[in-house]
Amino acid sequence: EDLAGIVLDHTTGLQVGQPGRADRDFIAFDRQDLTRHVHHPVFFGTAGAILCADAAKGKGTSMFNLATNLESAAAMWPDREAVIFQGVRLSYREIEKQASQVANGLIAAGIGRGDHVALVCPNRTEFVTAYYGILKIGATVVCVSALLRGREIAYQLDNSDAKAMIAYGGSDMDIGVAAQAAYRQVEACRHAWFITP
Repeated sequence: EDLAGIVLDHTTGLQVGQPGRADRDFIAFDRQDLTRHVHHPVFFGTAGAILCADAAKGKGTSMFNLATNLESAAAMWPDREAVIFQGVRLSYREIEKQASQVANGLIAAGIGRGDHVALVCPNRTEFVTAYYGILKIGATVVCVSALLRGREIAYQLDNSDAKAMIAYGGSDMDIGVAAQAAYRQVEACRHAWFITP
């Protein structure tokens, strides 16, 4: 199966009209037009602002994890290069901002502290921002190998109790096709996002 049947609302990036699956959603991140998707206030909240999952639930507690280290580094060395990959250079500030956008998107979808989020992505800059975005809200990152096939990814989603999945790859990429197939098999995984190259 491929992703060709996915219809996206290009204003919000939200999928529309998936028969029989109205309670689940797909979101596509397009690296070439990232701002159109990540700055939409309905999906991601205020651009660049991070909402603590506990604050969103009214608990008002703070949490410390690896994401705290990223926030500290962004405050101390905002313009210092943190990641260099295939000619793309991202500063700590840029990674922190993108991770916050991912975190806000997860919160808007109802993902919060203690939830499991599968991350199916090769070693790329998108892995770093998605990884820290998941941690920022206190969710657990479930790293799934990008080399696995659909039923193997489905097993990982089911076995980890993943409530959501972020996967790299579009309809023309093996990773995206496998992740799409896995998502369709696991009802408990309520949300899927695909990072398109």
